[in-house]
Amino acid sequence: MAFYQGHTHGATVEQKRRILRRAILVSVLVLWFFTFLGDVILFLLQINVNYIRITGGVYILVYSVKDVLFGEEPKEVDLGALNQPPPGIPGLSLSRSRSWPDPGPLRR
Repeated sequence: MAFYQGHTHGATVEQKRRILRRAILVSVLVLWFFTFLGDVILFLLQINVNYIRITGGVYILVYSVKDVLFGEEPKEVDLGALNQPPPGIPGLSLSRSRSWPDPGPLRR
């Protein structure tokens, strides 16, 4: 959503709708293309699905080790910002804690 808002900043409502429609159309066409022809393409290239799984696992492993060894220091977080209600939900405040009603004594 932030990507869309950043690229459509200053555009008219009609331009935003046109960009959104085009993005949805391209996404659906790419999805359908690989849904119906993905197996054929992998067969023609003689690529087994397990190779893709192994490659994805190695990719995740390499980048996670890189992040652990050479990652950034954790940033300080303003905890006061966590107490703000989420946007778009008026009247909801996380400062008021709600607890479950007391069930009373346990019965056997």
